[in-house]
Amino acid sequence: MFLAGVVQIFLSFLPWCWEMLARAGITSLSQIREIGSVVAYVRAKRANRGASLNLLWALESALCGQSWQCTKPCLQRISCAATVQQT
Repeated sequence: MFLAGVVQIFLSFLPWCWEMLARAGITSLSQIREIGSVVAYVRAKRANRGASLNLLWALESALCGQSWQCTKPCLQRISCAATVQQT
């Protein structure tokens, strides 16, 4: 059930999410699982001018198998971590 939820959320990514990830060399959910949402976001941010925290939140939500509203407190901490990694 959990995996089905992850796949459902991940497949619902907008096409621009996939495009940003692909420009960063990330093409699969297994890659995101391996490197984590923060690293995937930082790589996408470096490869795409328009990448926002919405992408990070979508990545983390997909990995958690929950909507971003359910993981908001955790996402705020993750957003801070991404900011630190970008510098």
